[in-house]
Amino acid sequence: MGGAGGRGAGVAAALAGGGALGLGAWEAAARAGLLDPLTYPAPSVVAAVGWGMVTGGELAAHLAPTLAAIVGAFAVAAAAGAAGGLLVGSVPALHRVLYPPLLALYALPKVTVFPIFMLLFGLGLPQRVLYGAFFGVFPVLVNTAAGVRDLDRTHVMLARALGMGRGQFWRKIVFPSVLPLVATGLRMAFVYAGVGVLLSEMFVSPRGIGQRLVSTAGSVHMGKYFAYVGVVFALFALATAALRWWEERLHRWRPAEG
Repeated sequence: MGGAGGRGAGVAAALAGGGALGLGAWEAAARAGLLDPLTYPAPSVVAAVGWGMVTGGELAAHLAPTLAAIVGAFAVAAAAGAAGGLLVGSVPALHRVLYPPLLALYALPKVTVFPIFMLLFGLGLPQRVLYGAFFGVFPVLVNTAAGVRDLDRTHVMLARALGMGRGQFWRKIVFPSVLPLVATGLRMAFVYAGVGVLLSEMFVSPRGIGQRLVSTAGSVHMGKYFAYVGVVFALFALATAALRWWEERLHRWRPAEG
């Protein structure tokens, strides 16, 4: 775990250094007049615009509904995906019948079904939550089902030899084995659910980060556009880092192999 943590810190440091160099080069090119200031404003200009959005309340007004929808979508995806994955993975007949079409749905370009969600659930928060959950549910479901199906046979045989009851078997063997894969699915699900919410906001929402990305780019307010892009990047990076940290901690719960 220490080695993995060190590698993760090294990767994060490399990414941060690369990002700082990129921003520095962007700033230098903008100040030298090599970039169109209307299309590619300098990072310092974007930062000033972003600070004005914070102090003026614009950012909070659009970030709050987006966060609410993403958290709701992630919660629905996590609950439905974990429950469905445990069921599909533990019942062989369901796995044979449902797993192939679930993989096909996972690969489906989900933007194609947006009109269905709009017709069924309208244009409000429930539609954005459910559409985001549709994006996010599949990595949780598929990873959970795979974890249940791939239990170490030695642990299963040992549990049977010890006469473990069903509840004890799930608590001591299944859950510790499956949780790391569930955590991997959850980390992916947050990003997918966020993308679904942002797409929904781009299409129909009067508020939210997705709506502002479209409107600011369309009206060539590129300072605000890049500020909102920075907010999206920070949100996803922080959430992914937190979920990855949790995922690494869960590997300690997994039963030892052999």
